[in-house]
Order: sequence, then C-alpha cells, then structure tokens
Amino acid sequence: MAQKVVEARNAAKIDPVLNFREMLAHWELFTLLTRKELKIKYKGSALGFMWSLLNPLLFMMVYAVVFSSIFNTSSIPGIKSYVVYLLSGLIPWNVLAASVGAAPTLLLSNSNIIKKVYFPSELIPLANVAANVINFLLSQIVLVIIVIALGVYPGVSLIVFPLATLCLGLFVGGIVLLIASLNVYFRDIEHFVQILVMMWFFLTPIVYARSQVHRHLLQLWFKINPMTWIIGMFQAIWAENTWPHLDWIYGSVGLSTVVFLLGLYVFWKLKLHFAEEL
Repeated sequence: MAQKVVEARNAAKIDPVLNFREMLAHWELFTLLTRKELKIKYKGSALGFMWSLLNPLLFMMVYAVVFSSIFNTSSIPGIKSYVVYLLSGLIPWNVLAASVGAAPTLLLSNSNIIKKVYFPSELIPLANVAANVINFLLSQIVLVIIVIALGVYPGVSLIVFPLATLCLGLFVGGIVLLIASLNVYFRDIEHFVQILVMMWFFLTPIVYARSQVHRHLLQLWFKINPMTWIIGMFQAIWAENTWPHLDWIYGSVGLSTVVFLLGLYVFWKLKLHFAEEL
C-alpha cells in the first residue's frame, strides 16, 4: 500500500496540470477539510461561530485604547476614525497570523493520513487558509456595524474588496504552503514562525500610519512589504474612502499570484518524500 502511495505521488508530481486537475477533482474533500478546520476552531465553545464576530470587537477595544494613547492618531491624514483604520488592517492581518502560526504542524498532525492514503496533500494547508478567510469574511460584519455606527461610510472603492480578499488568500496560501512543506524537512522553522510573525506585524502599518514614520529605512521596507500593499487596500476602502493606489493593486495581484504558484511548486517538489520524512 505504501509503495502505491509513493508511486501515485511521483506520477502526480510530474505534471502541474495534472496536479491542478487532481485538486479540482478533490473539491468535496477540500470543503470537508475546511469545515473540519472551522469546527475544530470552535469545538467545545458555547458561542461557536459567534467568536468570529466577538474576537475582532474585543481586539478593537484593546488595541484602540492602548495604541490611541501611544500614537497621535489625530495626525493620520485622511482618516476619519482610528478605530475603523485599526480594524480594517487588523482583521486581514489575523488571516496571515492564524494561518502562518498553524502552518508548521499542519502536515505533521496529519502524517498518518498522508502516509497511508493518496490524495492531494496540499489541500490540508489550503483548507486551513480557506477557514481563516471565511472567519475574515464573517468578521467584516463587525466592521460594517462599526462603520455604520461611526458614520464612516465606504464609497465606490468597495468594489475592490473582493480583489483585495483574493490577493490576501493567495498570498497567505502561498506562504503557508511553503512553511508547511519545508517544516517537514527542517523542524526548526516551527520555532521561528511566531517570532517572525510578531516582528512582521509591528513592521506593517496597522496600528500606525506610514506617514507617522519618518525613518528612510522603514519607509523603504513599507514599499517592499507585500502586506503593506494588501492591508493598505483594505484601509483605503474602509477608513480613507479612497481608491487604493494602483501600484498597490497591481503589486498585490502580481506578487500574491507568484507567491501562491511558488508555494504550490515547492510543495509539489517536496511532497515526493513526505511519507518517509513524516
């Protein structure tokens, strides 16, 4: 049985088109894995999916109180509400934080299934990302309520929201595929991920604005940080009521697609020996 699993993996690895077809053929499995991720997240919880709404609200209250007392939020140009600005960046960031934080153990915790049954194992990390994107969309309900309550209404730029969400999902999906597959061979990655995510958070304009930072090196980092572009689109839509910069849109679409395809390619190359390493 194990030999057949390895042979099936070798055959599927040769042709990327075949891999994509297999992923599509296992669509029902993907939806089951996504539902499983959602159920596990709230298993034993009295409020269940309500936490998808309460979490951003509680985070908003804590971050708004803490950071509004640290930063001069009134000096952020074009921002009518710091709360909306904060939430519009924090909620999409949580997709990356939750997905990347879980990425190192996704394949390890499913090692028995991967070694015994052949299926597109890339669906496991992708289902985790999909579950977090669903939570992100549910959290937007809280943001809409707050936006209405504060009178900070988005304009026609709201039509960019689906594209920004797609870019977020593709970019995070690519990163998760890379980390999940590499951690099978290099287990030390798991110990660095949380620290790197925390550093990345504070080096991304979420609790503060780019205009409040005057160091040239940090401004250069903002320009090359993909999450600055992606989160910047959400902040422009909700907090600034303006069209996101075109270079952010083009950069987000291009880079998120490249990162996702790169993540898939590396995953397909490395999964050849998953059964031996897991």
